[in-house]
Amino acid sequence: MTAGDLVPSAISPLIAASNLEGFPRQIQMTAREAVAAKSLAVLGAPVSVTTAGQQRSFTIIFRDAFENPSEVGLLELVVMSRMADSEQSHYQYATHTHTGSEVSIDFTATSTGTFALYILLGQAPVAGSPFLFDVRPGFPAHSSCFARGSSVSLLTAGVNAAFTIMSADEHGNPSNSAGALRYCLQLASSDIDACSGTALRFDLGVYEAQIVATVAGSHALVVQLGESHVRGSPYTVRVLPAVSVGSTSSMQGQGISSTTAGLTAEFHVSVRDRFSNHAQSAAPVFASLSPDERGVRNTRVSTEQLGADTYRLRYTATRAGSNTLNTWIVYPHALHATYFASSDLDPESA
Repeated sequence: MTAGDLVPSAISPLIAASNLEGFPRQIQMTAREAVAAKSLAVLGAPVSVTTAGQQRSFTIIFRDAFENPSEVGLLELVVMSRMADSEQSHYQYATHTHTGSEVSIDFTATSTGTFALYILLGQAPVAGSPFLFDVRPGFPAHSSCFARGSSVSLLTAGVNAAFTIMSADEHGNPSNSAGALRYCLQLASSDIDACSGTALRFDLGVYEAQIVATVAGSHALVVQLGESHVRGSPYTVRVLPAVSVGSTSSMQGQGISSTTAGLTAEFHVSVRDRFSNHAQSAAPVFASLSPDERGVRNTRVSTEQLGADTYRLRYTATRAGSNTLNTWIVYPHALHATYFASSDLDPESA
């Protein structure tokens, strides 16, 4: 058998081998540049639901294509949020700390709604991005709550009115109040509140309050969340008098009881509304003397307005005898009037 006829079937375990000088030795393997598809965002806490203004923290672990921890390199890291149904983006991360292949990010959302949180490396999202989460409003802040409506500045005596209280958290998001939204109308001339109550919720962050005042003048409308004033409180409210009526108005002067033929007599009428408020824009006042026995009117009565709520009426009677003096306060925009006769009033108490 010759050497050429020998065909080895396997490497013999008896064949000796030795390392080259300096081996084995450690070889340092360097990770390639990070890629978005293999990088991870590790959330520090569940963010499926969060509160406006509440800080959330998470860490991004960068890895290369072989899932080795890797430096970011020259690629730009972008963290942004977007309303789920909007194309408008909000760059909201405030701070970040870079340690090797990890970046820690503090994220705070201030608007309510459903958001998509995008974490981009370069132009590509990291694994799992975007993350969907709901941002709910925080607790109402008295500085973000306010009252609105015409009744916050102007009322009419005796008329039921309403105004709206808007409740919001410190970022301006509508928020329902866990405490009471209270209000009261403080009279300028008294320590007694004209009315008070607790607002009732109408919608998210929207409360309605009912108010009625009977004292005319300038008063303070106080609206509070808990023990703190809402923005703008106390509000200055002007209360106008109601329609003038005869039942609370008064007459005074010699002319309502007696006079001398041929001499001018006069008396004054002070006009009030049904709550005895001085009428700021008094309705017209008219008066007349009854006709004599022949049906001829004795005389006409002239009316002069002296002030916002005071009238002077003058007449000159020419026929002696008993006459009836009628005085009317005419309602504006109406076809009827209230009246009273001098015989129904005590001049001493008028």
